[in-house]
Amino acid sequence: MDNCFGRLCIRCMVHVLNKGPSASIENKTYESLGAIVACFAKEVHEPPSQQKASSASASTDKVMDLISTKPYHVAMLQNSHMSLNGMYTNTKDHGALVFQLVDIQDHGATMRHQGLHDKLIEVTVPLDALKKWRSTKSPMPKACDLAMQSRCMPETHPAFQEEHQRAMVIVALHAAYEKHACNASIAFGQHPPSLFTSCHCKKKAIRLVPMGTIAKHKGKEPTKAIHINAFGHQWTITAPKQNSMFEDDKLPLVPFFWVRPAPSDEEANMAWSVIKQDDMSIPMLVNEDSIATHAVLLHASAEPEAMKEPPKKKAKSKAKN
Repeated sequence: MDNCFGRLCIRCMVHVLNKGPSASIENKTYESLGAIVACFAKEVHEPPSQQKASSASASTDKVMDLISTKPYHVAMLQNSHMSLNGMYTNTKDHGALVFQLVDIQDHGATMRHQGLHDKLIEVTVPLDALKKWRSTKSPMPKACDLAMQSRCMPETHPAFQEEHQRAMVIVALHAAYEKHACNASIAFGQHPPSLFTSCHCKKKAIRLVPMGTIAKHKGKEPTKAIHINAFGHQWTITAPKQNSMFEDDKLPLVPFFWVRPAPSDEEANMAWSVIKQDDMSIPMLVNEDSIATHAVLLHASAEPEAMKEPPKKKAKSKAKN
């Protein structure tokens, strides 16, 4: 009766406050106070056996006969932290070794440790000694299988391959710069920043290679930045911070990045080009015509991606006599 009256009060309060179904333990609402009273009257006249049926079915408590049950059942009840196939340690007797509970009988529990190189340790633990074991989340020792090992070795793994390729690109870039260095023919100026000739320069006497930080282009679309084509990828060249005011010799001066764009292609005296170094395509600026002394170097407006690689020489076919 008390339970019925309690539910009546709760239903009326939820209805008066106009709360939704979530505010009720029944997860439902009633249309009116009359509907609530009708439900109350039905529950009051309901036999007590039907009222207790739902609560009895929801109970999960189990009663066990500890007198007639087997000893290992009692041991498992006394050591609720243990279960079959669980992982356990006993640092006092076995150090840091991890054991798995693989079986338990009246004579004791079987704990098994599988070490590396097929080293199997199996111990039988008396039931009264199970309290010395502690559950652990640490797994058993595991050896890497040969297939996984082969895929992850440095000489074949993509992470190391990319670093190796990047190093080869850097070496090729340095070699190309040293091969075409023309430091005696150029000079730097500021306000505005500019690169100009220090002497009369013959055709293709000035070859400027971009030196900078190398990084693999990760985007799906081709990059528009200055880049090197190598190993089937694009490797961008980022200009370093430079000694722009000519006061700090800790910073470099990279001639390539001092060449300014020309107001028009007719005024340009440096053209975009590509050279091959160790089978890598490296961008370069070169003077297609002779340049007078103290001339400011200006490049054409063509974007780097418009540069065309030198055409491959066709092999001459030998005529048969």
